[in-house]
Amino acid sequence: MRYTNSLALIMRNLLFYTIVFFIFSCKGDSITIEEFEITSITNMQLSGTFDTHNALLKEEIDNKINSLTNKDTIAIFHNISNLHYNYIDSIIDSLISISKVDDIIDSKNYKQLSSPKYVNELFFNSSGYTKFGKAYIERTNVYKDTLLDLVNHPLLRKKIYQLIPSSVTNYNSDEIFLEYYFQHISLIGVITHLKNIQNNILLIELSYLNNKTNANTVYN
Repeated sequence: MRYTNSLALIMRNLLFYTIVFFIFSCKGDSITIEEFEITSITNMQLSGTFDTHNALLKEEIDNKINSLTNKDTIAIFHNISNLHYNYIDSIIDSLISISKVDDIIDSKNYKQLSSPKYVNELFFNSSGYTKFGKAYIERTNVYKDTLLDLVNHPLLRKKIYQLIPSSVTNYNSDEIFLEYYFQHISLIGVITHLKNIQNNILLIELSYLNNKTNANTVYN
């Protein structure tokens, strides 16, 4: 089954995601072109893999929805998922636009891609968070809370909590959710992270739909 094969690929390529995000995000300053070129092939594979996985998952989701007779609850879940997926897409587009990067896997753009400047400017200001940053926190919480309102089963609720984090605290119990995922993180690191969020959105929806097509008693 195509979805099964795609899911296996996702798990195998999770290591790629970890390596690339670690390399690009852990450096405070821009990396050198040599360092960028070492990881550019991996990043190309990763970016293409996420795009391919997401396309397959979207197709699988559409097929599941079309097979259902009662689409009322499904339609709500699907619309919420689409809204948040498209919102994440708009953030990626905004970052690409303000950085003026025409190709995120081209080594000629290594200075922009390895710089945290564009991400910092979009999410943070001298007083804390920009309107954009505050909106991201709010929309993440609304998306997550709305899904949890629709789901009662503990396994799916656990998956939502795991795949859609909305809170991170430091040793002093201060909330640092936005700082943890975005502050001083490279452009390519954040774009990769955002594509992974989109993948998680689709995986959560597909888990919900699989139950609806296979059994009415598992997730509801």
